[in-house]
Amino acid sequence: MNKKNTSFYLLSLLVIGFFAKFISLSNRIVLSRTIGIGAMSLFTLINPLIVLLITFSSLSLPTVVATLIAKKPQESKKIFISAFTLIMSIAIILMILIFFLSEFIASNMLHNKQSVEAIKACCLLIPLVSLSSIIKGYFLGNSEVRLTSFSQIFEEGSRLIFIVVFSGFFMMQSDDKKAAFAVYSLCVGEIFQTTYLLLFAEEKFIGRYKKLFIDSFHRENFAYKEIFSLSLPLTMSRAVGSLTYFLEPIILMQMLLKSGLSSDEITLNYGILSGYVMPLLLLPGFFSLALSNYLLPNMAKAIGNHNIKKARTIFFKITGSCLLIGTLISLVYFIFPREIMSLIYHTEVGSDLVRILAFPFVIYYIETPISNALHAFNLSKKAFKATLFSSILRITILILFTTHFEVFTIAIATLASCYLDVLLNFIDVLRAFKRYDVKTIL
Repeated sequence: MNKKNTSFYLLSLLVIGFFAKFISLSNRIVLSRTIGIGAMSLFTLINPLIVLLITFSSLSLPTVVATLIAKKPQESKKIFISAFTLIMSIAIILMILIFFLSEFIASNMLHNKQSVEAIKACCLLIPLVSLSSIIKGYFLGNSEVRLTSFSQIFEEGSRLIFIVVFSGFFMMQSDDKKAAFAVYSLCVGEIFQTTYLLLFAEEKFIGRYKKLFIDSFHRENFAYKEIFSLSLPLTMSRAVGSLTYFLEPIILMQMLLKSGLSSDEITLNYGILSGYVMPLLLLPGFFSLALSNYLLPNMAKAIGNHNIKKARTIFFKITGSCLLIGTLISLVYFIFPREIMSLIYHTEVGSDLVRILAFPFVIYYIETPISNALHAFNLSKKAFKATLFSSILRITILILFTTHFEVFTIAIATLASCYLDVLLNFIDVLRAFKRYDVKTIL
């Protein structure tokens, strides 16, 4: 692919990612207006649990499958079937655990019994995420980045239609039912995204793998060792981050309840920061994800072919683009926080926080490409160590400063951990390039 075609391809990914994120934002706007701030705060309260479940139900297989297939395209069938059997087994176990532990999590960990219905709704989400994750990984490994990007539009579009069509039924329901409705909308998105990938792939995906499923139940046909060698350190890295995120509202509740605040007040304030302010600040992450999806298979392929110069060019081009676009968007957030909040949410609550956090959040936009570059070098263990250190820092900040800064401590802890994670990963990427340069000279 020449420079002109590459630039056009990256631009198309950004445009697709923008539309997907625009529809996602529309989903959040319609959802928040439909279920109200009370139910939205409940949904936000269980979001860390959803992220944790997605981490374990996907097992980092989009990244793992994409990396392995990009390096060994001749073994794509074996890699895919191995990933499928592994991940669906884990999904079944998780579904059973969450169903029976839902009331315990709601009452004893989140201190809000209204969240039970939404937690149980996650049981349906788990296998759907598992299935879509390995299918996306397969197509990413075959450089079908545009197809997976379009599938995000299909996912968000189906969610929006579901929310609009069924919002009337849930309007008169209690907050716990409305929060569960928000989880069901995620399930609908996963179903339609997977359907799109299977139906609109250029190759006959189902026909190609039907016979393989029958013939694959022999030990030599599986690639578990290769998958686990990448998946375990990568999943552990993400699991540490997800677990830290899961502990976030638990620690917040424990600390602020001791300070005299009520559970409902804490949930509401947490909902405003994590449900309105933070999503707005993280919104531009769509371009970072889109470009990182291009970076991972192409950089892994370049490294596999010992073309380190090309790998370095891809890395710095993608990371620099993410930093530039993130800076421009942060400038807009800083100048027009009230207007943007009013336009999107019909409220100016939290706009001061948007202005304060706008420029510090620039670092977030380069976190994904730097992390993916490490995985392309098969340095997932390095990423795990960085995540572990940054997560420890995050928990420490929450414990030490929550009583003083209250809910705003969440933003401080998020930024501090992100800066440390990016710094450590970036150093490791530079060291990896340097090692390959030395090997080339020798």
